[in-house]
Amino acid sequence: MRYTICRRRVLGARVFPSLERRGGCAAKKSCEATIARADGVVAHTKCSAELTTPSAPLRWLRSIFLMAQPPLLSEEGSTLLPTCGLLVMICISILTTACTQNMATQPRYDPLEASDFFPDSSSARPLPIGTISRDYVMKTEFGETGMIDGKPADRFPFPITAEVLRRGQQRYNIYCSPCHDYVGTGNGMAARRGFRRMPASFHSDEMRMSPPGHFFDVMTNGFGSMPPYASQIAARDRWAITAYIRALQLSQWATLDSVPEDERRRLEQERR
Repeated sequence: MRYTICRRRVLGARVFPSLERRGGCAAKKSCEATIARADGVVAHTKCSAELTTPSAPLRWLRSIFLMAQPPLLSEEGSTLLPTCGLLVMICISILTTACTQNMATQPRYDPLEASDFFPDSSSARPLPIGTISRDYVMKTEFGETGMIDGKPADRFPFPITAEVLRRGQQRYNIYCSPCHDYVGTGNGMAARRGFRRMPASFHSDEMRMSPPGHFFDVMTNGFGSMPPYASQIAARDRWAITAYIRALQLSQWATLDSVPEDERRRLEQERR
């Protein structure tokens, strides 16, 4: 597109540039004019023109500049004419103000929200029968499930040594003591400060009679307000914690006769 840019001066005062589109090269013309007035001043015009062919980036910048110019004066210098570029900018700004639609405002259900679309009035749909996680591993050994024939295992899958008990104590102090405390009475700091119902004590008759697989299963799948810890504690460490719980139970209910002979003599000497 070819442009002619005229700068006019009316009695020494600058008037905003006017824009004319014509064929040929972009003509840049400087004009100085004295406009005839009602008081009898005679109009004089002195013009010089220079033909140039701007490059494409320069034409683009010039078009952006001209689009931002205020309304122009007509050839007679009396009528305001709004530029097309300014009108285009105003239209774009109006149209783009409504472009805020995103995924946050689309129709959706919140978790467990009621729905009148499904017959059961639940937006959470059950998984199709047979659906499994792609990282699912079939667990059949009781060392991974804590179950034997669908019942809690009554034994450990590996021998319990002092090293296993030390590992279980370490993991218990990290994951279990905040709620169950360090002794297992269910009076941990987190339970005292935030639980409406205190955790069960490991020293109750029910817990002392529970098989090892019960504790492993609760740690794996959770129970009541206790979340599952399978993703945080490895299966072997869950068994180690179970062994340490057994040691805690024994420590609170043991008698002197259950202490080995050499340890019993040492304790008797310390008592004296």
